[in-house]
Amino acid sequence: MSLADRLVFKSTEFPDGLVGVGKAFPRMENGVVLMHEAYTKSAVPNVVILPLGAKAPISASLWPPDSVVVSVFDLSARRDHTAVAVTQAVNASEQRAWLTMSLDASGKVVSQFRTNPYAALHVAVNDAGNIWTLGVDYDAKGHKADYNILREYSQDGRILTTALPRSSFATSLEPSTNKGGLTGRNLLRAHGPNMAAFMAQTHEWIEVSPAGRVISRVKVQLPSRAGYRAPVRWWLR
Repeated sequence: MSLADRLVFKSTEFPDGLVGVGKAFPRMENGVVLMHEAYTKSAVPNVVILPLGAKAPISASLWPPDSVVVSVFDLSARRDHTAVAVTQAVNASEQRAWLTMSLDASGKVVSQFRTNPYAALHVAVNDAGNIWTLGVDYDAKGHKADYNILREYSQDGRILTTALPRSSFATSLEPSTNKGGLTGRNLLRAHGPNMAAFMAQTHEWIEVSPAGRVISRVKVQLPSRAGYRAPVRWWLR
């Protein structure tokens, strides 16, 4: 991150509660800075979109009807400064809806689709505008069945491609979840025409073709002083 990019945060006022210790680390892609609040209990702004060079950030409240708690897991920006969010909405009966929501450049939700029993936890958008996610299929997990953790959706929610079997990860926890601590966080990013994922639990960098074929899978050597700060320095350098 350059000095000019850091100045974006110093010179811009953001809604209270979205920036600070313990908050999701800002994401920058396609000329946009994205921030989100991981957990909210009311329809307050829980997403901020800031195109670089803009005079003010755009705040949005992702709050589906009948929600009592909403979690925003991840955000990704398209080249036209629209965005996609993966969320969980819980109602008063504790029923969960895992939703992938598309926002226009003003922060308005223009479409959404439900992915139950699959919970998308990380998201990235490819050059065609399709939505790729890393997540957990809780139905398959409950039945101890194998499933692909990576999915590609069309913008209207049709599954186009799946990849990366759960069984290919030798971990007790679901590989798409963030373990935290010394392990760090997963990342999903577009890499040219491909999708690339950093899997924190296994310290792997995995790249998948548009057809869902694994074209690269390598172990990542983290800094010797591993911890909360070290993975962040490794990612930014």
